[in-house]
Amino acid sequence: MRKFVLLAVVILVTGLAFLILFAKEAGKEKEVEKPKMGENISFNTNDGIKIAATFYKSQNPNGVGVILLHMRAKSRGDWADFAAKLNDAGFDALAIDFRGHGESGGVSVNKFSESDYQKLTLDVAAAEDYLKNENIKITIAGGSIGANTALNYAVQNPNVKAVVLLSPGLNYKGVRTDGTSKQITVPIFLASSSDDPQSYDGLATWKANIKNLELVTYTDAGHGTDMFGPHPELAEKIIDWLKKTTL
Repeated sequence: MRKFVLLAVVILVTGLAFLILFAKEAGKEKEVEKPKMGENISFNTNDGIKIAATFYKSQNPNGVGVILLHMRAKSRGDWADFAAKLNDAGFDALAIDFRGHGESGGVSVNKFSESDYQKLTLDVAAAEDYLKNENIKITIAGGSIGANTALNYAVQNPNVKAVVLLSPGLNYKGVRTDGTSKQITVPIFLASSSDDPQSYDGLATWKANIKNLELVTYTDAGHGTDMFGPHPELAEKIIDWLKKTTL
């Protein structure tokens, strides 16, 4: 009888130990699977401006990175939800604060001249240099003046393989696209809404100028990255297009 009791105790203790070990291992697995919120980093432009950024590294990278450019007087945080969706699809993402915006250095955007807006491409160049160090194929997505900047940068930089334009304009603060849209050769995804005439009025020009164009139009989407709010499906449209054009 005593041996039976002792055996039962041993079995019980062994079972408890196994359950504790299993719980710990399950906790480790859950910790590994927890999505990353992005790493805050910074780097300098060629003209000495410190650029604040967040690098979102996919857990299953496909070798393509997307530089995310925000709207005027906004910040990189506007891209956070979309960056998470990019990561889920295997894309790395690098969202930057333009100079004069958010946590980046330089004169405040409220004091920008047209020449300051022209220098935003230097911020994109610094972001591209960072992704080059990660050995990642480069694409760019921008909203509003970020879209204009993305297009103009891609025209001058053959390393850029595709560009996403959310509510570009023919002329935002002196950053024009009517001429550069004739020169672009890489695939372009463009979304615009008719309730945003500053962007929508340029559609005829872009359709005539851009040879490889994927166009999505809305009637009630608003401007730039704000379009993700009323139309969350836009994110998946962009990601599906990026897969087709870059993978």
